[in-house]
Amino acid sequence: MNKLLYDTQRKILARDELAREVKRRQQAGERAVFTNGCFDLLHLGHVRYLQEARAQGDFLILGLNDDAGVRALKGAGRPLVPEQERAGILAALSCVDYLTVFAEPTALWCACSSRRFTSRAAIMRTQIAICQIQAVCQRQRSSRNTVAACV
Repeated sequence: MNKLLYDTQRKILARDELAREVKRRQQAGERAVFTNGCFDLLHLGHVRYLQEARAQGDFLILGLNDDAGVRALKGAGRPLVPEQERAGILAALSCVDYLTVFAEPTALWCACSSRRFTSRAAIMRTQIAICQIQAVCQRQRSSRNTVAACV
């Protein structure tokens, strides 16, 4: 396996692996940013949105809706690109540090399941930055995404 392919695939983590990695990096004083979405047909607006999100912290975690979640949100015939391909494409972007695929209807599991990912205080401290990112998101007609700056 070539190095670029290896580097891309190592970004795609199960949630328990991701939690350990986030904890390690946060203990080193780094700040995480989380966002999510379907990213069924990747376009320039998605890339800019992810770049802006990444600029808000030291590393970006992307929660990717699984195929069933995309179908529920976008309707029959979707996704056009299967989750493993979407994951590989997104993980190849330099602005994405980690990616996890999730089956829940929303990414609230991130905010509710672990303080490692986010906290109310962290979101309040970064409210302006989050609003700026959401404005970019809304301009790109992708307003279902969540961005949370992490402690």
